[in-house]
Amino acid sequence: MYTLHQINLKYRRSPLAKLLGNKGIYQPWDFGNLFRSYVLCLVLLVLIVFGFPEPSHAERIAVDVEVEQTKYNNESWDILNGAPDLAICLYNERLGTVCLPDGSTPDDIGNPNCPNSYLCRFSVSAPPNAEFKVSVVDVDVMFNDLIGAGWCHQGITCEIGQAKVTIK
Repeated sequence: MYTLHQINLKYRRSPLAKLLGNKGIYQPWDFGNLFRSYVLCLVLLVLIVFGFPEPSHAERIAVDVEVEQTKYNNESWDILNGAPDLAICLYNERLGTVCLPDGSTPDDIGNPNCPNSYLCRFSVSAPPNAEFKVSVVDVDVMFNDLIGAGWCHQGITCEIGQAKVTIK
């Protein structure tokens, strides 16, 4: 014979009881469910403590780009002897890929950060003393031109294609 309390437990199981496999019958010394509860709490605690990445100690860095007056084949960057419309993409393991001012790849960039310019400064939040793969792009109406791509470490000036890149 069940008491009223036991009948209520049998027919109104909580979501936690369903998750733990409780059949709804009151069992005061059910160590299987007690063990599952402790395991579930332990797993949740581990996920909370170790599941989230450590806060990144990012700082604002400047990337200065200086592009040569002509392409490698001595042609001008844009029609009517125009200067390039500069944008960049930066890749770092912790940062991922960031294209400035917009886009997710060098081909996707739609707007230049510095239109008609041989010099440009970019600003991005990134981990300190990091190494980046830098792609310097001339944004064009139809197809963007890749000025250069290569690795550069913060604090030095690198020759990347037809550009000099300094990460400060």
